[in-house]
Amino acid sequence: MEELRLQGPFAGAMSGRRPPGGVLHFGYRDGITAPVVDWNDDGTAGTVDCREFVLGYPSEAYATSPRLPGPWQEFARDGSYVGLCWLGQDVAAFNRFLRANAQHAPASLQPDRAEEWVAAKLMGRWRDGSPLIRHPDAPPPTPQLDDHFGYAGDPDGVRCPLGAHIRVANLRDDPMTYPNQVRFPKGPPRFIRRGFSYGPTLDGVDDDGRERGLVGLFCFARINEQFYTILRWMQRTEFSEGFDRIPGGAAGQDAVTGPRGVPNANKTFHVPRAGNDPAHMQLADFIRYRGVVVLLAPSIAALRTLAQD
Repeated sequence: MEELRLQGPFAGAMSGRRPPGGVLHFGYRDGITAPVVDWNDDGTAGTVDCREFVLGYPSEAYATSPRLPGPWQEFARDGSYVGLCWLGQDVAAFNRFLRANAQHAPASLQPDRAEEWVAAKLMGRWRDGSPLIRHPDAPPPTPQLDDHFGYAGDPDGVRCPLGAHIRVANLRDDPMTYPNQVRFPKGPPRFIRRGFSYGPTLDGVDDDGRERGLVGLFCFARINEQFYTILRWMQRTEFSEGFDRIPGGAAGQDAVTGPRGVPNANKTFHVPRAGNDPAHMQLADFIRYRGVVVLLAPSIAALRTLAQD
């Protein structure tokens, strides 16, 4: 075997870690959202079909490949695809954005809390992990990490903006456009997600020239319908009818992970405010996509097949 060496600023292998408390470079607590998987395949309410993640058991609703029976399907069975995303994070630009847009926060907030308000609107969660849909005005005294919530009661994004990251990456019960309803009759795509951070932490608005970011691993069973669909939705928010309520909303982007260089993308982040006119913030590039690759994670049985003489 030969090690694959990447061009880049690292002298050897990239050294990653899970930061204390799961707090990543932008200051958000990570690792909260995870699907409850129906591993028994009995249709338990509130669970996600295991075919979203495991190959070799195609059905009409989850047409995983290979669909035709044969040795190819036996080989793929119980494996999964893994999408690896290598993302550089521009922490200084992110902090400058928070400072520049703190003026849009309620006047009652102190400057440091105003920046936290902007950060929460971008993500859809306070940086302690508490969701805006339940705590729209301030984080609770103790972080509330119960992930069982939806957006049906907030169609205009007053509590949680429509373009907030968690509302784009996992739209839960937000209405999809008709073509997407046909594509995803069992609900929007889901992942099993893991990852790690790399590089030193940075406070303040001045860049130190050091590399920092994260590597995300996303497990799924349908490459285009799950992985690349969500990447497209982050680039252009035309997947839900709710964005029609926002001027230019269908051409909007994920507030945190959207690549702003996409042609004709609307880089304005629309933030409704109860009792006030909406705020409009001009988004910057906070994330640099350094590399994306899709891999096959074979089952133990498939590894034994490969290991045979």
